[in-house]
Amino acid sequence: AGLVAGLVALAIFRRLAPAILGALGGDTLRSAGFGFMAVIVVPVAAVISCILIITIPLAALVLLLYCVALYLAKVPVGVWLGQRILKALGRTDPSPYWSLTTGLLVLYVVFPIPFLGTLAWFACLFLGLGAIILGTRAYLQARRAPGPTPPAPQPLAG
Repeated sequence: AGLVAGLVALAIFRRLAPAILGALGGDTLRSAGFGFMAVIVVPVAAVISCILIITIPLAALVLLLYCVALYLAKVPVGVWLGQRILKALGRTDPSPYWSLTTGLLVLYVVFPIPFLGTLAWFACLFLGLGAIILGTRAYLQARRAPGPTPPAPQPLAG
């Protein structure tokens, strides 16, 4: 299910994917920090916003999107890890779809290992969620920037 959700997410967000992967590969510690803060702050803010009765539907929507983002946090990490593995094996420009398949396979092999798997799961959660936040922010800022329009990202090769 994680692979199918990841492949669908890559297909839907193909313009956003390079920015997310750039945030993950370019500033890994910053991505992990933002992911850690988001894991703590978003649920607390949603619960606090329930003080006003009128904001309960908005809080429910935020928590739903938060759960989806938590589930999809492994996708950028899987693509990044898969690209590194495939490049090490000699592929010059690996497809993001094959990278996701390779990376998720490795992650799903590591996750069941008792202590290492828990550490890998938390690292994957923090890195992926932070990369989604930072990459989306960078993408939206580039689209809003005045002046010449930024070049359109290359479509994901499949």
